[in-house]
Amino acid sequence: AQVWHSKGTALISLSKFEEAIDALDKAIEIKPKSADSWNYKGMALANLEKYDQAIEAYNKAIVISPKYIWAWNNKGLALSYQDKYNETIDAFDKAIELDPKETYSWNNKGIALNSMNRCDEAINAFDKAIKLDPKNAYTWNNKGYSLSEKGEYDAAITAYVEAIRLDPTFEEAWFNKGDILNRLGKYAEAVRAL
Repeated sequence: AQVWHSKGTALISLSKFEEAIDALDKAIEIKPKSADSWNYKGMALANLEKYDQAIEAYNKAIVISPKYIWAWNNKGLALSYQDKYNETIDAFDKAIELDPKETYSWNNKGIALNSMNRCDEAINAFDKAIKLDPKNAYTWNNKGYSLSEKGEYDAAITAYVEAIRLDPTFEEAWFNKGDILNRLGKYAEAVRAL
């Protein structure tokens, strides 16, 4: 089972998702109680935008191993792609309950909350992620986006500047900073950012 599982995960890394599913199905056939194989099968399915099937695979992983935070996180992501944000939040909350120090869960919860226009709660989730991992440029960028959605442009720019300081090649943060500066009529600064 391990050989098929390893082959499946390698195929996912190569973006060969159909082949990965075949390999993972063989791993599951040999070892049906492998939460990892079910989780990775869900990842391959999600990459093919087969979200219902991905969620089924994540649920099987969770039944086998209820404390498997990555299955909960991945389930939350698949639900978010279906715009099922309340269920998304529930999945991320479960992952956070299992490991409150996992920044990925906090960041994903913030993104989902922002998608629901719950910006204050999103910023709170991003702040928790930043407290755990202050060097994560993506979380700083996401916080900036939520702040800009609230119209708190100066604070948003500060968050984007931090994201850029942490990762000077982070194009999305540069774009977001430039967009805010443009909205504020600071055209010369916006051009430098873009």
